Amino acid sequence: VEDMRVVGCFLEGGSDEEKTICEKIAEMRPRLTRMHKFRSLECEDFLADPLGMEPPELGPGEFNAELDAKYIAIAFDKYGRDGQAKTQAMGDLMRDLGADWDAEEEKEALRALDPLGSNQVSLECFTEWWLN
Repeated sequence: VEDMRVVGCFLEGGSDEEKTICEKIAEMRPRLTRMHKFRSLECEDFLADPLGMEPPELGPGEFNAELDAKYIAIAFDKYGRDGQAKTQAMGDLMRDLGADWDAEEEKEALRALDPLGSNQVSLECFTEWWLN
């Protein structure tokens, strides 16, 4: 992987069909949306659909958000502890999950996540807000 593109693949053994698919993957250089999802993908699943990790076409103002609660929790844990994180860390978390907001949009999101100004956001609250 280079610059979020698969530039080739290597199989120890494998069928002739799988080797041919690997050659095609090197030619196609499919883009990846999330490296952590690619790392957890089974080899057989990737070979069956090498373009399955390609990001979707986006319109103005759209971004490719992470919507899997498992990966949201993993990302949240980088910024918090025991299911809680500081409000000021939410901007970095949202960028890690794919948000591409300007400063005003981010401030609005932070106000929605912490309306009482407690400076704490729970994983449960964040996940519910992010997915809706």
